[in-house]
Amino acid sequence: MNDYDAVIVGGGLGGLLMAAQLIRRGERVLVLERRALPGGRFTGVMYQGAQLSTGALHLFPHGARGPLAQMLGELGIAPDLIPSDIFAAFHLDGHEFVCRHARDMLHLLTPGERIQAFTVLLRSWITPQLRRPQSFGTWLRPRVSPRLYLLYERFAEFALSITLEDLSYEEGRAVIQAIFDFGMPGIPRGGCLGVTTALVDLIAAGGGELQTQAEAQALLTTGRRVTGVRFVDRRTGQTATVTARRVITDCGPQATAALLAASEIYPPFLHPPHESLSPYPQLGSTNREARGFKLHVLSDVPLLSHRGILFCLDTRRIAGLVQVSNADPSLAPAGKHLIITYQISAGDARRERELALADLHFLFGERFERHCTILHAGQFTGSWPVNRAIQGQDLRQPPALAGLYLVGDGCKPAGIMMAEGVASSVAIALEHMQRQTIPEA
Repeated sequence: MNDYDAVIVGGGLGGLLMAAQLIRRGERVLVLERRALPGGRFTGVMYQGAQLSTGALHLFPHGARGPLAQMLGELGIAPDLIPSDIFAAFHLDGHEFVCRHARDMLHLLTPGERIQAFTVLLRSWITPQLRRPQSFGTWLRPRVSPRLYLLYERFAEFALSITLEDLSYEEGRAVIQAIFDFGMPGIPRGGCLGVTTALVDLIAAGGGELQTQAEAQALLTTGRRVTGVRFVDRRTGQTATVTARRVITDCGPQATAALLAASEIYPPFLHPPHESLSPYPQLGSTNREARGFKLHVLSDVPLLSHRGILFCLDTRRIAGLVQVSNADPSLAPAGKHLIITYQISAGDARRERELALADLHFLFGERFERHCTILHAGQFTGSWPVNRAIQGQDLRQPPALAGLYLVGDGCKPAGIMMAEGVASSVAIALEHMQRQTIPEA
């Protein structure tokens, strides 16, 4: 007999969503989370009265119509999403331009740039694939002005944590399509922590188990079937094993490959470890992760007058920022304002911080000098990246091993970004489960 119907390695957003979905279906579920707090890069911690997000920027990228909000609704968790009150804002030539509606963008663009923008959207709409593989940046550059190119670039840096040269044409096109399909961002009341807490409470109410500080060491296998997990309790150092009909990993494709390689009963077709993990070659892929750097800034005065994203076209490093307390004042101490800035990272945290501070001085001048305090600087690289696979290089095929499923930010479907992609990966894994019948041990 199995200990559980499902064991989930990783209690990030993907793991918690999967646990809630399986419990909803009447299954016995155990979640193993190596950190002391569940939620991974989609939760928050309180510090000096402000909720600091551990990864995500307290945003649902596609708001109430996106995959994340829709899945939470299925689970009976209706997030109170505060939508943006503008289309977007841009800092350009030393000034902020607020576009209340999409048509206001026309005032930012020259007549020639308006034609370019329309032509680019039209061409990408009717051309799903190019004859030769190309980056979106290479395709876009000769078709638009340098300023319009920079607008696209800043969006990619803020939303995807990569440059346009890192984004394939097909993936860039899919991202644009998703924006049209699902809509614009929203900020959940209570921040990311509110969402994580609701999921944890739902799992507990349904009889699921969540064990923190439990670090997986190996996946147990029998032939081509994954049958359980060996893990260590980081508080006591004791090792234990659990068996299950299904094992779901929310730790990324590479970490999953490492857990398979550490199996005591190593699958013959995966040996030796340094060779291709055929017939699942992407599992051991060394695709680059998405890297980023973030500042939490507390201000005595409001720096932004709206709930939208300010894309920074004239800064050296910061791609965009949001004053999240404009949507939910509880994210900051009473009378204060919480601003989150974001930029891609070259890897040197000290240098990234210096560049971000210089940009804030440029953007807000004396207001930043007199009224702002840096609460926290966050670097997202290595084992704690923005995404475990950059947009478009995600694992997009079901495992060749029975009983094994992957979810999370290394398995996002085409065009679906950030937390929305995580929710979509859970939906895809659930579909695979319905197709795959796994006999009882």
